[in-house]
Amino acid sequence: MADSNQARDPQVSCSESYSSEADSGACVVAIDPGRVKCGLAIVKRTGETLYRAVVNTAGITDELARLISAYRPREVIIGDGTGSKTVLAAIGSALDTPMSIRSVPEDYTSEEARKRFVKETKPKGLQRLLPLSLRTPYLPYDDYVAVILGERYWRANQFKSENAPHNLQ
Repeated sequence: MADSNQARDPQVSCSESYSSEADSGACVVAIDPGRVKCGLAIVKRTGETLYRAVVNTAGITDELARLISAYRPREVIIGDGTGSKTVLAAIGSALDTPMSIRSVPEDYTSEEARKRFVKETKPKGLQRLLPLSLRTPYLPYDDYVAVILGERYWRANQFKSENAPHNLQ
């Protein structure tokens, strides 16, 4: 389950699933794996982020199952960085439904996520006095990395058929 102090408020309720078959596969679950914590995001084809959170790696399978049930994503994508092999093995053996799981490059996503976090998050304390380039994130921002992975996925797949099956295994 998402750590309550690290979960970001979703723009759409996690319990709200798609209402029509036409929407099935219109989003992906993106995971930024790590040894201790993982970033999770639900990113729509339009680039809109429906959900993002930082979760303990030990709880990734339960949270992923909940998100798959709620959003019926086209695919699960996971960054190829630190902890990816362990997380891939855990989610691959824990998923009840056939689901495509794709490993994707994480090149420079942490740097991009750090910049986005600092730009989008209100600074606290003395950080308010510093220029953006000198601010440091005061929360884990693995969820921002997951969002970036999802956005990159959709940019790379924007010309593929929107009616492609989302259960590829």
